[in-house]
Amino acid sequence: MLPSGEATDQQLHCLSEAFSKWDAELNRRYNDLEQLLDIQGKQVFQDAQLEWIRYRDAEFELIKVVYPPQALINRILAASKKMK
Repeated sequence: MLPSGEATDQQLHCLSEAFSKWDAELNRRYNDLEQLLDIQGKQVFQDAQLEWIRYRDAEFELIKVVYPPQALINRILAASKKMK
């Protein structure tokens, strides 16, 4: 049996690594797509991405409220929700 909190720390570390890998993949795909667009298409794409980032950031703020980090399990739940 793992010492108290160690399993949670490992889960959070795993979720953090997965989030970083998905973020890198998202950035790679963004750059690939951007290369295919003309100037107007790039502007429309960039504007849409900025709107998505604002939505994502607002969603993350909501996750903090719904899953306050003071409860250990909420840290795992919040990290999991951010992956979706």
